Amino acid sequence: MELETINYEKSDGIGTITLNRPERMNAITPQVCTDLKEILDIIEADDEVRCVVLTGAGRAFSAGGDMDTIKEFQSMGPPASRRRLQRSIRPMQQLYMLEKVTIAKVNGDAIGGGASLALACDFVVASEKARFGFVFSNIGIIPDMGCMYFLPRVIGLRAAKKLVFEGNIFSAGEALKLGIVSEMVPSEDLDSAVNGLAERMANKPKDSLGLMKNIMQRGLEMDLAALLEREVEAQSLLWKTEDHQEGLQALLARRKPNFNLKK
Repeated sequence: MELETINYEKSDGIGTITLNRPERMNAITPQVCTDLKEILDIIEADDEVRCVVLTGAGRAFSAGGDMDTIKEFQSMGPPASRRRLQRSIRPMQQLYMLEKVTIAKVNGDAIGGGASLALACDFVVASEKARFGFVFSNIGIIPDMGCMYFLPRVIGLRAAKKLVFEGNIFSAGEALKLGIVSEMVPSEDLDSAVNGLAERMANKPKDSLGLMKNIMQRGLEMDLAALLEREVEAQSLLWKTEDHQEGLQALLARRKPNFNLKK
């Protein structure tokens, strides 16, 4: 599938979303956000998709907000600007809460809102040449696209403050040390590393992974009693699933389970 700013492909249970504005380093515009939401709606409803890869075309993952868009916002009054921004942020919660494993394949710079997109994913696999930066303070605005929600939860509040207050651009190696990046690989190995991880996730039982992710994401806002109750509800739903039965049979037969067998 191809939209104005995004390409989407599906193969063997893996959906790949590619931000496709390479001439602008995949900078984010309202149209990018609209297209991303449309793709996420499709993925959410597609039971064949078990894992999602998000990446960028060309030499960047995403350079953040498009400068022309920023100039447009500057020309608007606050009410109109607010409405436009509210439409733009809609895919962020959807991406974060999507009950499928998501992998950010960071092939190049992930700056500003581009870094926020990566943070919203479950895994971030980065080329050693990639760079990250939360540069909002350098132009007198605040982090957006969910950054101030995602970043403290990934690296801790004090470390997050340091990154967003200073606004520096830093290497993939530094991002790995901080915990922003799950895995860093040589540029030539990025495709194989992401493909291998996506295949492993696509071959896991999707119902249990989906509920696991949902509870872990929401669990950050729950007390222990509420989380334990959510675990009980989820576990009671999974006992009768085909994936659970296949997992048990494979365990007893001492073979590898095939969770795609009955799909």
